[in-house]
Amino acid sequence: MAAANKEKPGTSVGDVLNAHYTKYGRNFFSRYDYEEVDSDGAKKMMEHLRARFAEPNFVGSKLGDFTVAEADDFSYTDPIDKSVSKNQGLYVLFNDGSRVIFRLSGTGSAGATIRLYVEKYTQDPAEYKEDVQKALMPLINVALQLSELEKFTGRSKPTVITVRERALTLSELLLSDARPRMLTPMFRGLVYRSVRPTVNYLASSVSRRTFAQMTVPESMRAVLIRDKVGPSSALYIGEAPTPKLTDTPKSVLVQVKAFGLNRMDLLQREGKYPIPPGASPILGVEFSGNVVDVGQGVQHLAVGDPVFGLATGGAYAEYIRVPEEMVLKKPEAISWVQAASMPEGA
Repeated sequence: MAAANKEKPGTSVGDVLNAHYTKYGRNFFSRYDYEEVDSDGAKKMMEHLRARFAEPNFVGSKLGDFTVAEADDFSYTDPIDKSVSKNQGLYVLFNDGSRVIFRLSGTGSAGATIRLYVEKYTQDPAEYKEDVQKALMPLINVALQLSELEKFTGRSKPTVITVRERALTLSELLLSDARPRMLTPMFRGLVYRSVRPTVNYLASSVSRRTFAQMTVPESMRAVLIRDKVGPSSALYIGEAPTPKLTDTPKSVLVQVKAFGLNRMDLLQREGKYPIPPGASPILGVEFSGNVVDVGQGVQHLAVGDPVFGLATGGAYAEYIRVPEEMVLKKPEAISWVQAASMPEGA
């Protein structure tokens, strides 16, 4: 961004993304996780796929709008010791370069996890601003029909959907009366849980005046850790004090719309990454949202500004306090989720 603005002042994040897509095209990626499915059903699904792959006319056949170019078990060759790990999953490669991959793990007594990876590349400018799930839906439907996943597992929906932007929308988490049974932090992955929000979060079109009239609550909902350290199953949604600006005159208070999920968060949750001095014990360093309060020393931001930024912690919550210099205004061209994914990943 700094280089882009030096060359052309006023360049936005959206401008940089569009320039990148125009030159290189765009990749779309998503992963569907079906957790704790019946192990026997999951194995039968994989056997069914292998049987389909073995059909003499499978390669070259049409699946929806896609033509099969290749299908097989894939293996991995270690670049150091050259050892080969076989049966790492089943893949289907299509003529246009799109692909789907099926992987099976955890086939013990507690159930299995089926992971479906879906990816495509486009050089069609009409698709560059497409939502990831919408862009991939034809390919996802082909994968589900080919695998007959619902028939073998009884599952009509995934437990987790991961996409490349790696941010979690609060409308599906903190502002929902439904409670996810656990959160699965993903490194560089956007995680959605199968919960339907019953309260809508403030839209980006809300006026500055409306924000100025808001009363910030004394407490907020946040993702907390039972016993302060533990596995992902120890995460829960609880109450925490809302941060104050009393002693931080050059900070702003942001109502969080989305937050990023990082490897650092996993390590901190497990007690393997110390909390920085003075940082919030709440996880999360990347976020996007609206400014709802400003300290007396703040010069460039105002109540109502849509922003995104980087903090030392506290993003897994409804509100976060962060120094003004760690916050940028969010361009209209990018979504809350995209903005929350950018501070460390861009």
